[in-house]
Amino acid sequence: MVYTVAYEDGPKQNPEGSMVKGSSVFVKNKMIFHATATDKS
Repeated sequence: MVYTVAYEDGPKQNPEGSMVKGSSVFVKNKMIFHATATDKS
């Protein structure tokens, strides 16, 4: 299964965007993550 992970309300280093396998982001309290299953690679 492959997942797409998008985030918003992040810190100034990465306020919003999406993640790919092996990536990392800075997090903060009350940051929002959206994870959905996808058939895209």
